[in-house]
Amino acid sequence: MAELKISSHKNELRSIIKQREKNLEAVKKAQWDENIFSHFLKVFDHLPEKEKTIVYCYVSCKKEADTRKILEYLWKQNIRTAVPRVQEKEMEFYEITGFFDLEPGYYGILEPVKSCPLAKEPKAVMIVPGAGFSPDKSRLGRGGGFYDRFLKKEPMHKKLAVAYEYQMFSQIPVEKHDVRMDVVITEKQIYF
Repeated sequence: MAELKISSHKNELRSIIKQREKNLEAVKKAQWDENIFSHFLKVFDHLPEKEKTIVYCYVSCKKEADTRKILEYLWKQNIRTAVPRVQEKEMEFYEITGFFDLEPGYYGILEPVKSCPLAKEPKAVMIVPGAGFSPDKSRLGRGGGFYDRFLKKEPMHKKLAVAYEYQMFSQIPVEKHDVRMDVVITEKQIYF
């Protein structure tokens, strides 16, 4: 019964977030993305050099916090990057060297082309998407469970989430399979 209540609460939060996304203006989004990028650099610069050899990321789409500028920055710094490809209910990360390595995949989301090599770095820094977050770094996913399943297999990743402040809630309902982030970065602040 408790799981049903938690699931219902999660769906309510996702509906609230979708409504807030509809009201997001392009000009505001561009400014917020700049602020997120600036905050990301502050966090990334303080990571040990050994943790900066490869970064697992996602390619932002629609009204998600932008990761394209982050990816471009990493490529300019000669830092390897990997992004996910979905295969049935699982997700794996594959190395890419530019946007030309991407093609539409699961739900039209850009994924690595088949020729990209599988990434095998279980301690890589990972930039994680989400529908919502809380100051204690709990994460509400979009409902597919892909990141939670992946992070159960590879729990040693340093998990950095990027999101807009309107995606922050005082509390996120948590189930035993939900994975907490290490840092949440928004346009307004960094939650450590």
